Amino acid sequence: MKTFSAFVAVVILIIAACYFYFFKNLEIETRFIPSEFEYCGAVINSDDMDYLNIVRWLKSNNHGWDTDWNTPIQGNIYRNPVFSVVLFDGGVSVSYKTDNGYPRFIKSVEHGFKLECTHGS
Repeated sequence: MKTFSAFVAVVILIIAACYFYFFKNLEIETRFIPSEFEYCGAVINSDDMDYLNIVRWLKSNNHGWDTDWNTPIQGNIYRNPVFSVVLFDGGVSVSYKTDNGYPRFIKSVEHGFKLECTHGS
């Protein structure tokens, strides 16, 4: 009986550790943010306020992300082959290239960005 109880306790600890490792309070790697994005049909970079605003927001909100297991979300997209940001009502989704693929992260947050293309207006 002691062996079974110890086994159950170990299994519960492993499950809890995996849950917290994979699902809670992750940090996005802002060092992977590219020098330009495609946004609203235009290429934007550090000369554009749209680029500066999204980069500033990502860097100041890099903690508290969760792994995103859902299908890609539609929204206002900042796109680059190695890094993408999707703004949607009530949150942000981020994906970027690493040595292990393209992990996706999601954060429920009122980001304050407009959800329609406004670049150049």
